[in-house]
Amino acid sequence: MVTRSGDVIEVLEATTKDVRSANVKWLTPAAFRLWRDVGLRGYTGVGLEDSSWRGRSSDRNAAYADLLFDSGLRRSEGAALLCIELPKVESGRRYQWGRLASATSKSRRPRAFNMRSETLNSIQTYMDSTRAGIVRRAQELGTYEADEDRRVVEFVKENSRGTFVKWIGPDLVSYAAPLDRISPRVRASLYVPTDRGLEPCALWLSEDGRPMKSHSWENIFMAATARCRLLLGDSAPFATPHMLRHTFALYMLVALMSSMDSRFGLSPSDRRDFQLLYGDPWRLVQNLLGHASSETTRHIYLAPVTDLQIRIILEGELEDGAEFLSAIALLSGRVQDVDR
Repeated sequence: MVTRSGDVIEVLEATTKDVRSANVKWLTPAAFRLWRDVGLRGYTGVGLEDSSWRGRSSDRNAAYADLLFDSGLRRSEGAALLCIELPKVESGRRYQWGRLASATSKSRRPRAFNMRSETLNSIQTYMDSTRAGIVRRAQELGTYEADEDRRVVEFVKENSRGTFVKWIGPDLVSYAAPLDRISPRVRASLYVPTDRGLEPCALWLSEDGRPMKSHSWENIFMAATARCRLLLGDSAPFATPHMLRHTFALYMLVALMSSMDSRFGLSPSDRRDFQLLYGDPWRLVQNLLGHASSETTRHIYLAPVTDLQIRIILEGELEDGAEFLSAIALLSGRVQDVDR
């Protein structure tokens, strides 16, 4: 939000009463990958590297987009992640699970989130390459030492009650708090001491070494869409951080219903028993999104596809959620797909 004086103020994304279901859009996985590769990675429309591409931090931007697409995190929630909050890799698993802190969640409740192992590997590659280089340059310039609001972490400790962080504040007083309750503003000022100097705890860093502002991602996504339109024409896919959240919700709903109706071969009575044991798919998606009510999930975010009779379509021979999204893209103007 921009004030009358021109200052930019970061606010939580619009509440559900401001959401208009008619404006909701989704992407199939294929459309998302095309938008990401052309817009954020600088590829051509046929998947080749573009020698004229001059974009920077491509690995950071693509990894952030993949995170939102995988997890359904809000823009501000993904932006506030710290390095120590990344999931611990469990080998042999397709998905890795992390925990979103209540202080960074719009609902002010902690919740689990997931990402593909490939996405976690991409984030780690960004940390080891682009991010590490940015940090070194900022250390050499004294950027972090000049931060008058810096909070230097003394230790991070885990126990049965959770993770606790202790730091020295700008007033040289020692503080400690559960990681779950540390606000985005304080998170952006946390540093850990290293042999080279201070290093930010924030995961996503701008080119000057400081933590990325949440609203900055909107500009990055808009620039990516503009590049796609330039290279691919008016029919090029487009995306916003919140569209990736919508897509996650739809994809998860399809996957859950497909598992219940097709993979497990459930009859109507079996399905009722399954729902009593594991929960209704709408409620499960509600929990993944952090909504207070399943009605928000059902009527606001996914309402435009209810006329497509999801359950009936799922009784066909569609193999997975990606195939289903391609199918409904043919029936609805709200789901973006690409020609195959």
